[in-house]
Amino acid sequence: MSEDVTDRGQQLLSPAGLAIEELTDGEGRTLRLSGELDLSSGGVLEAAIRTCATETACAITLDLGGLTFLDTSGLWAILAVRRWCQAHGHGLALLPGPEQIQSVFEITGLSDVLPFVDTAPARFVG
Repeated sequence: MSEDVTDRGQQLLSPAGLAIEELTDGEGRTLRLSGELDLSSGGVLEAAIRTCATETACAITLDLGGLTFLDTSGLWAILAVRRWCQAHGHGLALLPGPEQIQSVFEITGLSDVLPFVDTAPARFVG
């Protein structure tokens, strides 16, 4: 696991400026992303998913609402998270980000492929 990741229930922050907050609603987990998801921070997201997922299958939601920047490396990180969740029996959903973030998904055609949802009930861990 990356040295950038702290224990579950904490705010995770990469040196590149990606903050991740974990929320829970019992069996489900939501990771609220803030800042930039790019080449230097994609690995932090992947490590956070592995950390928050329990051994039993659970639903994982990525809340992209706080992202200010997303590049193709960030898209690859989200796709890697999706593949990891599928391989380990975890459900995955994405809450849309701001317009400039969603436009990246729309331009690449991923808005029709990835499982975007409108809401994800969750409360803070801890």
